[in-house]
Amino acid sequence: MGKKAALRRSILGALCLPIPSVMAQDAGGIQVVVGVEQGIELGSNIGLEIPDEGNSISAPTRLTFGLSSETRVQQLNFEAGGTYRFENLDGENDSELDATNMALGYTRNGANASLSVFADYTVEQIDTLRTFDDFVDGGEVELPSDFTDLSGDGLRTSYSAEATLILGNEDAPLGFQFDLGTSGTTYDDATDADLTNEERAFVAAAARAQLSPVLTGTLGAGYTYVDEDDATETKRDIQNVDVGVSYLISPRTTIDAGLGYVWNRTEETTGVTNFDGPTGLLGVNYDLPNGSVGAILDSRRAEDGTRIQSVRVLRDMELPAGPLSASIGLARGGSEDPAVVGSLNWVKLLPSGSFTARLDRSMIVDSDDDLRVTTLGGLDYRYDINEISSLIFDLSYAVSEASDAADRVDEGSFTATYSRALTAEWDFNAAVGYRMRDESGTGQANSFLISATIGRSFSTWR
Repeated sequence: MGKKAALRRSILGALCLPIPSVMAQDAGGIQVVVGVEQGIELGSNIGLEIPDEGNSISAPTRLTFGLSSETRVQQLNFEAGGTYRFENLDGENDSELDATNMALGYTRNGANASLSVFADYTVEQIDTLRTFDDFVDGGEVELPSDFTDLSGDGLRTSYSAEATLILGNEDAPLGFQFDLGTSGTTYDDATDADLTNEERAFVAAAARAQLSPVLTGTLGAGYTYVDEDDATETKRDIQNVDVGVSYLISPRTTIDAGLGYVWNRTEETTGVTNFDGPTGLLGVNYDLPNGSVGAILDSRRAEDGTRIQSVRVLRDMELPAGPLSASIGLARGGSEDPAVVGSLNWVKLLPSGSFTARLDRSMIVDSDDDLRVTTLGGLDYRYDINEISSLIFDLSYAVSEASDAADRVDEGSFTATYSRALTAEWDFNAAVGYRMRDESGTGQANSFLISATIGRSFSTWR
């Protein structure tokens, strides 16, 4: 199997032809967008191997397809793409399907109800490790549970599907929400033994009641099933219930409180263990003329039974040049010492571009049931040279540490991209990048990549 580039992924992610969001389309009609792009890449140790795997040259061809439609009551969006790559790695030729992805989203809104369905399917080479920007969703950082083990060769397949039904809009005195979903991750020919298959399914229901003009109550329950194909054949049955209230004590101040309980039955070849216990949340938020300030005290249980407690102070600001949000606090998992946690998300709009800074430090339990503190930071700068060309600089760094200081993974990357619209349909991109991965007990690997891509999109309305 040919080596695929971790760094290459970060560059091509910036170069891919965009598929318009369904929300950006005019009401009525169906838009179909087909994209094709051809690239050439020169790289060094693109798989981040130790020892260095040598130099490579490759030619990726990517095809994309998008369909979107919007009417007054419903929206539909479908995306699909695939990359086929010819590659010469250290004198050996190879060719194969590098990555495929599909995503489907559908939403239907009624007078007092809504239904949304989402599904996605992705197949990628394990050594096409994703960069920091790929883990940002709506300004929030979401690391996959297998982040620290994503190294070596093999194929990683991930899928998810979820449906949500909401009865009663936000202004209704009574509302209900029902959620149903499944997800999974599988690996083929993985060289890292810690990468194991996992499947999960969940169902949840919640009710909301407007008890008074200033008091809202909620009641929820859920069930999650987890099946891990690890050494102990772990299977988890997790049930939870919770009750909460939101009280508007003044026009600017809101207090939120919640109590819950979790029943976690974990079955392994070594025996059955029950991780049961209460959960809770207490928060306060105060609206300011340019944003809000608040604090949250939270106690929850990870899937392996670890109790994670945290306290945070939050601040959101709407500045003339762009929004700023930040938080700072402490988190403690089990009997471990507390660790500093927090986040920062700042977007500054410039006369000829934009600047974005992101920082997130949080406590999680990974796919190996290890308690870890992860720190991620990223800087993005875009400079618009003129109406048809721009420069983009991306810098990111991630650190994942276990309570044992000897268990640590560092990843960093830098990419500089030049983009130019050759015509209304044709685009050209050139990029240079660097990536590193330093893992305790393994050592540091470095990779460089230079690429150029030309692409075109075809769009039609029906």
